Amino acid sequence: MAIAFIHPVPLLSRLLVFIVCFAIAGCSAPKNHGDEVYKANCAGCHGAQLQGGAASALTKVVMKHGSDRSSILKTIREGIPSTEMMKWDSTLSNNDIEAVTDYILQVRADPQTVKVEDKPLQVETKLYKLKIERIISSGLNGPWGIEFVDSTHVLITGKTGELYWMVNGKLDTQKISGLPKIYGLDLYGGLLDLALDPDYAHNGWIYLAFSSNPQNTIDSTAPGMTKIVRGKLRGHQWTEEEVLFQVNDSLLIRGGTRWGCRFLFDKQGYLYFSIGDMNRADDSQILTRPSGKIYRIQQ
Repeated sequence: MAIAFIHPVPLLSRLLVFIVCFAIAGCSAPKNHGDEVYKANCAGCHGAQLQGGAASALTKVVMKHGSDRSSILKTIREGIPSTEMMKWDSTLSNNDIEAVTDYILQVRADPQTVKVEDKPLQVETKLYKLKIERIISSGLNGPWGIEFVDSTHVLITGKTGELYWMVNGKLDTQKISGLPKIYGLDLYGGLLDLALDPDYAHNGWIYLAFSSNPQNTIDSTAPGMTKIVRGKLRGHQWTEEEVLFQVNDSLLIRGGTRWGCRFLFDKQGYLYFSIGDMNRADDSQILTRPSGKIYRIQQ
């Protein structure tokens, strides 16, 4: 709170006027504000307890881009080029950035301040009663997408390029061969979502999304883009692959991250899929560029 004194004017020579100004931008944030900002914007990549996940852990003794307050502030405001870490200075207010920085420093100094919430074993919704059970605890490399084929068979994608069968609650150890070549694991890409055709029982079509580049190189500077295909499984062999979405070479992106993809079939049989912003958020608003969009394909 700031108090400004206005000097008396001739007609009010004996009156002292106080104006109370609330400088909103300067108000201190609530004590738990940094925690709220972190959960809303950071936990998805860095983990609820700062333990890491899609992005690096923030509890490391030494962080690559600096562990002191000024370095963390700089990283949040300006981002890190060619990584998932976008710049937040145009998204979060200065108060938000300072609050989340102080929260990170607080947890780094005392990790016990982060409360680990116990997940319930049963969840009730309006339509279902769900029971949570741990079925597979090892053998999956970066699981991304899951589809229930029937009551005993499940398909799961792994970001490192694997497609897994789970049969009767156990992971099938026999690998599926012939899968598309993926790209950009170090750029947060890989084999992403999968979907079963609404008429899968009769036609056997399985839809896959993955990060790809036409050169099939592991060079992280090679231009690439999310690609959508469909195919069928004959035992443990991927076959009959068809390309459904692949952009022209002129629209490929070098060093992109946040490839992202999720599938959804609607009741009319349209397939919807998303593509991440490839670390180019502004392109999402440019219709002639493919990243940061939701697409629809008719069967």
